[in-house]
This record gives sequence, C-alpha cells and structure tokens, in this order.
Amino acid sequence: MKMNRITLTTIAAGTVAVMMLASCQRDELRGGALEGEERAVTVTALMPSDPVEVRSNDKPGDGTLANRCLMQVYVVDDSQTPIAYGEPQTAAVSNLSATFETRLMSGHDYRLVFWADCATAPDAEGGKYTDKYYDTDQFPTKVSLITADFLGNQDELDAFFGETSVTADDLAAGPVSVSADLTRPFGQLNIYSTDYADIPVETMKPAAVKIAFTNVYTSIDLTTGELSEPAGLTYSAAVAPHDAATGHLTFDYLLATDVEDAIADFTMNFYTTADGNTPAADPYTFSSIPVRRNYITNVRGNLLTDRTEIEVDILPDFDGECNDIIPETEVSDAQTLLTVLEEGGYARLTGDVAITGASAVADGKEVVLDLDGHSLTLHWTMSTSGTSSLTLMNGTVKSSELYDAVRYLVSASAGGSVALENVTMTSDGAGIGVAPSGDPGKVTVRNSRITAFSYAVGTNASTPIRNAEIELYNSELKGMSAVLMNLPSVITVSGCTLQGSMHAMILRAGTAKITDSHLKLVYDSSNGEGDTAEDAKDHYIDKWGSGNYVPLAAITVGNDNSKGYLYPTVLTIDNSVITADESGALPAMYVRANTDAANGVTITYGEDCKVEGNIVCYNDGNNITVKGTPVTE
Repeated sequence: MKMNRITLTTIAAGTVAVMMLASCQRDELRGGALEGEERAVTVTALMPSDPVEVRSNDKPGDGTLANRCLMQVYVVDDSQTPIAYGEPQTAAVSNLSATFETRLMSGHDYRLVFWADCATAPDAEGGKYTDKYYDTDQFPTKVSLITADFLGNQDELDAFFGETSVTADDLAAGPVSVSADLTRPFGQLNIYSTDYADIPVETMKPAAVKIAFTNVYTSIDLTTGELSEPAGLTYSAAVAPHDAATGHLTFDYLLATDVEDAIADFTMNFYTTADGNTPAADPYTFSSIPVRRNYITNVRGNLLTDRTEIEVDILPDFDGECNDIIPETEVSDAQTLLTVLEEGGYARLTGDVAITGASAVADGKEVVLDLDGHSLTLHWTMSTSGTSSLTLMNGTVKSSELYDAVRYLVSASAGGSVALENVTMTSDGAGIGVAPSGDPGKVTVRNSRITAFSYAVGTNASTPIRNAEIELYNSELKGMSAVLMNLPSVITVSGCTLQGSMHAMILRAGTAKITDSHLKLVYDSSNGEGDTAEDAKDHYIDKWGSGNYVPLAAITVGNDNSKGYLYPTVLTIDNSVITADESGALPAMYVRANTDAANGVTITYGEDCKVEGNIVCYNDGNNITVKGTPVTE
C-alpha cells in the first residue's frame, strides 16, 4: 500500500478542551442565579464553508444538510469543576451557521460546547427536532451513532462539533457577541475500485456493496473529544450514483481521533444487484487503513480483478489545514537504510540493496520502506526493537543463499509490529514471524506472496509467547509448514492460500479464525524421513516433537498433552476448503486435545466449509468439541 504520510502536529480548529464535569447541575445556577449583572450574549456557531468531495448529492459534502445545532453552557470559574449552566439549547442551522441568544451573569467565565447535525425537523412552529442519525439524549457528554440507521454513501451523516469561551472580561462592559468554529469529529473514508470500468459487461459491475467493519467508534464525549471503545458495524449501500469512471464505490464518515488512527480491518462484499443477493466478485478484506479526524483517506485499487495493490492517500481537506508531507529518504545502499532504521521515517529504494548483518528498527521508531519494485536481500534477520514498527511494501524481500533454516527473515519484537504489503518474499529459512522473546508482537501480511524453506509465517516457542497477533489477508503462503502457531496467540486468515509440504497450518494452541481461504497439503518426500507419503504417515502419526515434527496433515490442530503446550486451542473456519495430499495417505485434518478439560480443542465450521480428505481425531475425539458440519469428500 502506497501511503502519503502527513505530519500530525496541527490540531484542527474547534478541538474541544478536556473538562472534568460536575456530576449534576447546581440548583442555584438554574435561571441565572449567579451573582453579577445579567448580560445579553449572541453566540454564532460556524461550520466550515469549504466542501468535502463526496458524491451523494448535487452539492456534496458542503455541510448544508446539517439543520440543527445544540449548545450547552458551563460555568468554569473553577477549571477543575465546570458546572452546567441551564439546560442545552437548540437553534436552527441556516447557511452553515446557527445563532443562539442567551443571557449570562457578569463576573464569571464560561465554556460553550456545540453539536450540529442532520435531525428530523419539527412538523410545526414551536415543535422540537428529533434525533435521526445521532442519539443526543446525553448531550454533551455523549453523542452516539444510531447504528441501526447507519448508511454508507449518506451525506446526512455529516456533523460538527466545537467549543468557545466567554470570559468575565468579555462580560464587563455589556452585550457580547462571540463565535465558535465547528469542525467534523470524523475522518472520511473513500473506497475506489480503479478497475470498475474494466469490467466488460455492465450487468457484472457492482450495483451494491456490503461493508463489515471490525472496530469503529460509535460515540463521542464532546466535552473531552474522547471516543467510545470500538465495536463492529455492518451496512449495505447502493453504488449508484457514483462516478463509474473513477470507480468511487463508497464514502463513510467515521468518528476518529485527531491523531492518525486505524480501523483494524473491514471486508467489502460486491453485488451485481441492488438487493445484495447476487455476488459480483469475491470479498475484499482491508486491514489497518489509517483514519484521522478532519482528514480524508482515499483507498484505491483493483478490487474486482487482479487485486495486486491498493494505494492509500491521507488528505487534510476537511479544515483547510495542510501540514508538510514528510519527505521520503531515497535509499541506494545498505548504510543509508541502516540510518533510516535507527532514526525512523519513510524511505524508498532507488535500487537493489543487501544488508550483510542483523538489522533492527530502533525502539519506539516507525519505519515504512517502499521497495518500489526493487529487491532487499537479508543475510540475517531484520527485526523491530521494543515497541517499534516496520512496514515493507511494493517489491521483493529475499534471504541470502545460506540462511538458517528456521530463522525468520523479518520478525517482530515483544511489543513491536512488522508488516508486508504487496511484497514477494523468498527465504531459505523462515519468512516473517514473532521473535521468541515474550509478549506480544504483531505480524500483518497483505496482498503478498511468501515462499519459505520452513515456515512462511509463525511464532517460535523457545521462549514462551502469549497474545501475539498474526493477520493474513489476500496472500499466498508456501513452506514446509506454511503457518506455525504453537503458543496461545490469535491468528486471522482471510482470502489466503496456504500450501505446505508437511502442513498448511499447525495450530498447536491459541485462537484461529479462517475465512474465504484454501489450506492444502502437497507432500514433498524430501522434507521427511520417508520416501513416500505412506512412509511419512507411519513415521509421524501421533508422534509429537518440536517445530513442525508433529502429525502430518493439511491442518494439525491441538497437541499431545506435553508439558510445554498445556493450552486450549480454538479454530473457527468459514467459507474455506481444506485439502489433503493427493496420495490419500495423509489426512486433511488431524486433531488431538489435552486431557485437561480447560485445555481442549474447539472447532466451529461456518457456512460453505469443505474438507477434501480424512479428518482424524485422536482417542475418539476426547476433549474435542465440534460445532457445525463441513462438506466432506
């Protein structure tokens, strides 16, 4: 994923200051019973006049669909205990502004907090606005998205927030007029299918999409700007009337922080009919797409055809503030690359580079390296240190010809993260994984291909690792054991092909969720002590050692009750295929559980699961729980 990175130092106008609110209003403040002289105050809340480019209306993204504004006044004589002054007030929005007439007592300081959105207008004069997309019953300490009414491609979801102040000095002379500049609490996410126009038959093009977000924010405390805990959210939307030439499928307003945030992942399904009943293409899974308050994130890629690459641009168009783009460092040699790893930043290869020794991103630094079609050759592991992160994209990563058989070419430290995006990796050892050094590291592979001698992706059990995260999306992995997960961690596999000459996956402990994927065993006699698959079956069946010396199968689940692996194992698999070796001697799935009830195996089959080959369960399936039934051959 190509990413234009922007510095994160500018705070959007109208960002709300932190306020510690009193638990209730004080009775003496109702009706303006503070000491002092009453002053007339005119308050104007202003929404940004620069439109945001969306395609939902004739005049899109201009904020004019917001029709009401709420205001709450607080007395802040004691900044540590602001107190609500009266009830929230409501004003109509016209021409991107709302005007409030209120009366405040002199000799005091006040803070005014605002929210403007599209509500259901009163039926008659004197009626009240009612919530349409956002629940404002707890305004201003909580404004919540009404998730049941969330719609993509819907500009009515646009909304604004902000604050202003009125001081005792302002009120000293007489009537006062103040204004508040409001901004959006959202980041805008746009999805473009750049190959939309390449679909030759009009009726085969997507007419509707369905998006399932794993983690999005659904409410905001306007007094602090803080957001709720993320939650899942799914919606469907028609693609029309978006521009077919650009393939602009969807846009969303998503609550976000004012630093670069990330949606953990979301999946887009495509349909040729507006009712969402006829799939147009396989689902596309996105991961860690950055979203920032008052910024636009544009995601473009061939979502319908070859799916080779996506590009992500982050644009500060919401509020007119434009920070400097961090310049890329051009890298043509190993020493320059080592400097980038030490100092952090964004770099681009201008030619092939080889590093002869171990290399690591310095603790706390972030490095994004665009290979730009070139190759990076590693003679030893490139890793993170501490909480640092490393992303490699758009090129080739390979090992030297002589490389340790089980050493990961790229690895995440405890607390660190590594990612591949649109990368072809080949390793005479292992591919990418979590270093054997404690809790927890994260590995992400997107739109990539890994071919490794031993493990394409995995953990290492020489030092206990717990709570590591592995995420694999739209990628192809090959190795003796394409995926090795042998300690209690979490792995997500979506839209992938895993092929192993001994195992497509070893899930010895932890939790795995596999969707829209194919796991297959293609036995290679050079990997085992036997010359044939039958010999290998006799040698490995129910013999458990270290590494991948465990019973052979396309997927081996659980363990042998040994002291080192006393953990539960949970596998959920949906819309996927598990294929045994064509010899028929080795099973598609081999399952064994610890005898301790708390450390058993649970397997859940969702819809459209297919097992091509035998399923072997040790000891008549003792301590193995199976939910659902796959189609078996």
